[in-house]
Amino acid sequence: MTTQPAELLCDIFQFLYRNEVEKSQLVSRKWNDVISTYQSLMPLRELHLSTMRKRKKHKDEIIIDCVTKLPGKQKIRTVNIFDKEDFKRELKNCVLVQLDINNVIGDEFDCSIKEWDMQMWEDMVRACEQKIKVKEFESMILDFHDSKQYEYLIKILTDYTEVSKLILDAKRDCFIKRPTLLKIPTPPNEICLKLSPRGCRVSFGYDDLVDFLRNCYHPSDGKVEGITRYSFQLTHVELPGGFVENFTQYWMEVFGGGEPLDDYIKNVILEPEDFKVESLFEILDAFQMSYEEYYSYKYRVNTRVYKKKREDGWFMRVYLRPANFLGSYIEFKICKEEELEIDDGDF
Repeated sequence: MTTQPAELLCDIFQFLYRNEVEKSQLVSRKWNDVISTYQSLMPLRELHLSTMRKRKKHKDEIIIDCVTKLPGKQKIRTVNIFDKEDFKRELKNCVLVQLDINNVIGDEFDCSIKEWDMQMWEDMVRACEQKIKVKEFESMILDFHDSKQYEYLIKILTDYTEVSKLILDAKRDCFIKRPTLLKIPTPPNEICLKLSPRGCRVSFGYDDLVDFLRNCYHPSDGKVEGITRYSFQLTHVELPGGFVENFTQYWMEVFGGGEPLDDYIKNVILEPEDFKVESLFEILDAFQMSYEEYYSYKYRVNTRVYKKKREDGWFMRVYLRPANFLGSYIEFKICKEEELEIDDGDF
């Protein structure tokens, strides 16, 4: 196999786990050279970060606990950040699969980001000599007007991590009418904006939500850059009567109106409490949308998927899942026709 072209070997190595790639480097000099040359294309070791904490005996030292998951087994690793070589070796060619910033560094009663936490992130990056790679980064935001907390979050995203997907779980809905509160200097490839003020009623109307999805603009602050990377999720919230029906009607009229959709937020999920999705059937039928119905074994209910295509190639799908143990689920997806194959999942 050593006679195979380097590009072919590179393609093969990309199907391996990180541990297997590193073992392959010991097989021959050519394999080692190929892996070293195409290091940026090789798979990363996936780590599941569980906690960051101070050592009890040595207050100036910080410990992180990571779980490495491999087929059929998992390994828990405890690493001291101030053992620089050990820490660097552990995080080299690794990616944190999921990081909930508030749960990892907060405590049971106060999950806010503190100055000490920022010092810890700075120490981690300095010890690793590179930004920490994260697949999915989640942060809860209690109040966008708490400038210090948002400043800390932006600094972590900008200076200390390389994030593929960002999940912002907001507890206040002020950004709907002032979307530039969401400004991120270097936004990740994908951003999920969740609004989940449990037990609270929203302070905006369905027309405000449509304006937010269409414009993400504020007269004094301008437009939010990278907004097309956002998806919006409104979950576990009490909505005013008729909100979902009126939003569906309005959003379908926007789609059917033929206006350009490139700069819109194209993925919207609503999970209202005490709502029957059957009330949307007549509205969607009026827009001459075809639908398919099938049984979802994952959620144990019949689900309905409505579809409609515009002449310019834009496609709308509406996923309806009736109330079950997880509640009702409505999802609106706008995409180009060529994206549909990779957009097809069991929701």
